[in-house]
Amino acid sequence: MNNLLLSKIIVIFLGILGFLLALWIRHKKKQQEPMVCPFKGECGQVINSNYSKFLSIDLTYLGMGYYIFIALGYWRSRSCFYNTRYYNFCISIFSIFNRCSGIYS
Repeated sequence: MNNLLLSKIIVIFLGILGFLLALWIRHKKKQQEPMVCPFKGECGQVINSNYSKFLSIDLTYLGMGYYIFIALGYWRSRSCFYNTRYYNFCISIFSIFNRCSGIYS
């Protein structure tokens, strides 16, 4: 297996893992179940705060969309990087939006 294929598989796996994590957080939030947090943190305060929404959209939905977009984009590509300007533009916009929402919260 060459390095390009291995890196593609790793990115797809991490994209799916990120999607499942965002889905799990969304489920816990919807069911109002307590979450287990590392370092004795208070995840409930973060998940249910005013900063858990951006432009009235729950950040878990944005996270799920971002991760599935990354995974599907790499899955469809013939090489590690998709060779269209449109895909690169979308990845850039999603990444900038993700960074801005992280700074906002």
